[in-house]
Amino acid sequence: MDLIEHSDSDWAHPVVCVAKRDGSIRLCIDFRLLNSFTIPDAYPMKHATDLIYEIGKAHFISVLDLTKRYWHIPMEENSKHFTAFALLIPDIISGRSYLSE
Repeated sequence: MDLIEHSDSDWAHPVVCVAKRDGSIRLCIDFRLLNSFTIPDAYPMKHATDLIYEIGKAHFISVLDLTKRYWHIPMEENSKHFTAFALLIPDIISGRSYLSE
């Protein structure tokens, strides 16, 4: 799936450990600095009643596994260096997009 690869990027975001509910650890990348340079996209939101009406006319409804949703969005090659993160091993970059709250 090529989620990570080696990098010599000037960007190196910190990796933080976050405890999961079951007590195990999740490694996360702190992209707050990168997010401060990001220009958010704005899209008009449909009214809820319009959405319900449209769903009622649907012939197909999809069910997706959203736990890995962003792993399937390829990142543009010229943007990958911005997602580098630093570990005790050489810096590596992401091959997929990430979103942060």
